[in-house]
Amino acid sequence: VQARHPLERGMTLRCPECGQPTQVLSTRTRQGRAYPYITRRRECPVGHRFTTKEVPVTSLKKHFKDPV
Repeated sequence: VQARHPLERGMTLRCPECGQPTQVLSTRTRQGRAYPYITRRRECPVGHRFTTKEVPVTSLKKHFKDPV
């Protein structure tokens, strides 16, 4: 079973200042040096604003040699 990110289970991101649930104001896709990423501008009901950066999670493939 693969672990999933908490936000995929329906949890909301909370404000780092006051702990209130936030809502997304804008979303932009950016191209980094090695991978694309998403920036989201968020705001809580109190009015604090902050930006989050989401990067893709890649899995590493393991190669095993057959014992000879």
